[in-house]
Amino acid sequence: MRVSTEVARAVVSTVLRPVLSPRVPPSWQRRLVDASCATMPMPKGVRIAHGWLDGVPGRVCVPDDRAAGVAIVYLHGGGYVTGSSFNLRALAASLAKAARATTFVPDYRRAPEHPYPSALRDTMTVIRAVRRSGYPRVALAGDSAGAGLALAAAMRLRDGGEPTPTGIAAISPWVDLTLAGESYLTKAAADPLLTEEWLRFCACAYAASVDLTHPEISPLFADLRGLPPLVIQAGTEDVLLSDADRLAEAAAAAGVRTEYRRFPGLWHDFQQFAGVLSEADEAIAALARHLTLE
Repeated sequence: MRVSTEVARAVVSTVLRPVLSPRVPPSWQRRLVDASCATMPMPKGVRIAHGWLDGVPGRVCVPDDRAAGVAIVYLHGGGYVTGSSFNLRALAASLAKAARATTFVPDYRRAPEHPYPSALRDTMTVIRAVRRSGYPRVALAGDSAGAGLALAAAMRLRDGGEPTPTGIAAISPWVDLTLAGESYLTKAAADPLLTEEWLRFCACAYAASVDLTHPEISPLFADLRGLPPLVIQAGTEDVLLSDADRLAEAAAAAGVRTEYRRFPGLWHDFQQFAGVLSEADEAIAALARHLTLE
């Protein structure tokens, strides 16, 4: 079933936006977000299974025509507080199919119960386990907080002398947890999903006692030199548009091969409507082309 952008926007604003609030306990945010995504259509030709990698739970999406030795580690968004491999499975499975890559979606530990660096430690565990499982070519992808987590993981790999990802895909990246970008104000009324109030709650929950400008918490303030090719996508009505703009500028200035695309009239994480919204399918296809490791 296909829907228009108007219908998708209405679903986001009436179903998801009220849930993402500091006044809703994180445990309920997680349950309600998962429930809201339960009916998302799954692409044909992709098998999805739940399992564990070195103690980290998650899901794996295996396309029928997968390429040998090629994997994507996809990191879900949710402000480090909510989100899961369940509610992002349609997006991850669509990306797996388009890229012909086995795609792992870890359920990393979330704040406030598990603040930084728990999510990053789980991510590193999964990346290393995927490599040991026979995937020499591993790319990273993520949406929102997951995009920031992907960048933080790539920097840890680089700084530790480990093989870096073959590429990074950042969807609506949240890379400045100080919330300094102008779009937090200028796009507040346009974005049907996110509010500055909820993002500030999430930032404090994740960082806890660590400075919000720490480069692994806010990669916008990091040294990005030596990172693999980066593709960034954002909607022009995304509250985090400034984060995407500034990340693209900073990465290019650091010598990172960067591809950045803005999608007119679309909101934060519209790619979650893969299989339902034509613009989301177009965006996923573009990400897959970037991450195809032939």
